[in-house]
Amino acid sequence: MWSNRYMVDLDGDGYLELVDIYNLQGERYFIILKYYYSHWYIVDIFKEENDISSYFDCEIIRDDKCRYKPFVNQDEIDLSSIEYICSETQRDIKLEKALIKEFNLDRYKDNIRYYYNKIDLDEDGIPEIFVYLVGSLVCGTGGCSAAIFKQENGKYKLLTRFSLVNNPVIISNSKTNGYKDIIMNVYGGGIKEFFALIKYDGITYPSNPSIQTKLESDTKVDGIAIVADDIAKNLGIEL
Repeated sequence: MWSNRYMVDLDGDGYLELVDIYNLQGERYFIILKYYYSHWYIVDIFKEENDISSYFDCEIIRDDKCRYKPFVNQDEIDLSSIEYICSETQRDIKLEKALIKEFNLDRYKDNIRYYYNKIDLDEDGIPEIFVYLVGSLVCGTGGCSAAIFKQENGKYKLLTRFSLVNNPVIISNSKTNGYKDIIMNVYGGGIKEFFALIKYDGITYPSNPSIQTKLESDTKVDGIAIVADDIAKNLGIEL
């Protein structure tokens, strides 16, 4: 039996309820508890087939203080198995140098924030670095810039540079040409919202998610959602 635990204000009273989602004999159950006068009381226990976002639509605060809003299933795409991971909190000096070089940034003038996660896309035991940039120079109405760096001989080497990225970014368990597929939620800039499937072509990933293949309906997505931070509340790391 596995479980995931969250703290979220379900009833809007300013106090967080405890929501525990657990799997018992292959079925998903929710238990909701509320804290009154130094005691926890059970509010509800129920079985649910869909993601927690199908029961309520609000921000979730995990035990590790990771604030995020889960994807809502759309176009009959099942996102209920996605695990959400917020960005790293420790500054990465080598990554900052690579970002300044690749994006031609001035750390003293450009007012850029970044969020990153390490994820082994090709499962060679050496994680790649996915980084999401936020700032007026790197963002527009359709999203912000992002990049993937490989670690080679102690240095960061650019693998892919993206535009029009919205967080979180899904790293799928499926693979193409030895690298995990990436799924991005495309919206803004007049584009009708959809999930773009981004596949490694043997050299790199396509840079613009807005012109990639739409994820098919009835797809069940397994994987993780990285850079899951609520970037309005988590300001990331200042470059």
